[in-house]
Amino acid sequence: MLYRKGAVEGEVAGFIYNFTSSLKYDRKIAKATVKVVMAHIEHLCEINAISTNVCHKILGTLKELYDEILKNYPNGKFEDIHEYIEYYIVNKLGEDVGGYVNLGKSRNDQVATAIRIVLKDEIINILKGVIKLQRILLNKAKEHVETLAPGYTHQQKAQITTLAHHFLAFYDALDRDYERIHGSLKRIDASPLGSVAMVGNTIPGYDRVRVARKLGFSEIVENTEDAIASRDFILETIFNIAILMNNISRIVEDLILWSMNELSYVKLPEHHVATSSIMPHKRNPVTLEIIRARAAKVLGYATSAYALLKSLPYSYNLDLQELTPILWEIIDECKEILTILSDLLSKIRFDEKKLLKSVSENITLCFSDLAEYITLKYGVPFRKVHRVLGEISKRKHITLHNISEHLRKKLSINIKDRELEEILNPINSLKRKSVTGSPNPKEVKVLINKRLRSLLDKESKLRSKS
Repeated sequence: MLYRKGAVEGEVAGFIYNFTSSLKYDRKIAKATVKVVMAHIEHLCEINAISTNVCHKILGTLKELYDEILKNYPNGKFEDIHEYIEYYIVNKLGEDVGGYVNLGKSRNDQVATAIRIVLKDEIINILKGVIKLQRILLNKAKEHVETLAPGYTHQQKAQITTLAHHFLAFYDALDRDYERIHGSLKRIDASPLGSVAMVGNTIPGYDRVRVARKLGFSEIVENTEDAIASRDFILETIFNIAILMNNISRIVEDLILWSMNELSYVKLPEHHVATSSIMPHKRNPVTLEIIRARAAKVLGYATSAYALLKSLPYSYNLDLQELTPILWEIIDECKEILTILSDLLSKIRFDEKKLLKSVSENITLCFSDLAEYITLKYGVPFRKVHRVLGEISKRKHITLHNISEHLRKKLSINIKDRELEEILNPINSLKRKSVTGSPNPKEVKVLINKRLRSLLDKESKLRSKS
């Protein structure tokens, strides 16, 4: 009730407090908020806005509060953690001393600053999680450079690739996620403190840049109204994480499909599957299904965040209070999903014999290679070759001999069975792929080494930010 002693007075019913208070969500930023207040008070002392005696007393109390705030988190009638911190100081020191704590700042700039402090750390944690997942993918790629696998388009077998090539595709999608999320750090790493409610304060000598440096920020959000009103850094974070979750959900979908009885390309780790309450033979991919579902939840949260901010006028509105719980929920979901998926992928096993059989039993997976070969060697237009091979593919039984016979009949070219066998061999198919980024084992090894160097560089740069 600290703030209800001026223009607004009187008791507030408990259900109203519960409805409007952000206290239960502010736990996440509690310690960061105390740090913000400490930096502000130190600076007020430096510029002689408050006495050294007042400064030392407030700072001493804030240090005590910093150590105990999570152990003894308030559950009383407070509008938010900001009111509680000021109440705590005034209650300990009296208003003649504690009453200076909010000089030159507002809850508006204080909360925006605290959110950015916590979010910087959380972003770094997520980036570490992405790097861990990428390292696992690279390790799997190294194990399976020559493990043949069917590639799918339209969920139909299409062409021959390798498991390593699949894993590198996953890795590269995550790499773009990493770059997007890492890029947002620059816009998060700016301090709003000193913007007060929206127009700054009138305290002579107050240096927003100096206070920002105390709190570890690289710069300030310069325009004071923008500093208070803007939450686009949160939207950017949410948007980037939503893309990451979308990519992860697609990876998960592949793993679920590959684990189906009809394919059985993969065996999931025991602790990532569950059985049925009635069917004892079942091995349900439960953690993958939960990841897929939670990725959808993140998209829903992201939609809520965008809708919440879309029509808010400048500068501060209490609606913004409802945004941060969405942010923290998305952050927590993301970190947990990265942990679970990393564990699963590190322990997953592939049935290489079934994968090989899957590509070897379907000779048509190399028909695009054959079409290119005929066009280049015999000068037959590609579309004509494509049509003829399409006719062959409709046959129930396809042999090298009936392929050569049909080609002779339709295209007037004479390809021997041995020549066809060479072209339609799955391993040879991969080795003929010479373009950058192809599943050719030589190319894949180059790509893996390139990405390993990139990963080491990312890890080094990230350590410097921690």
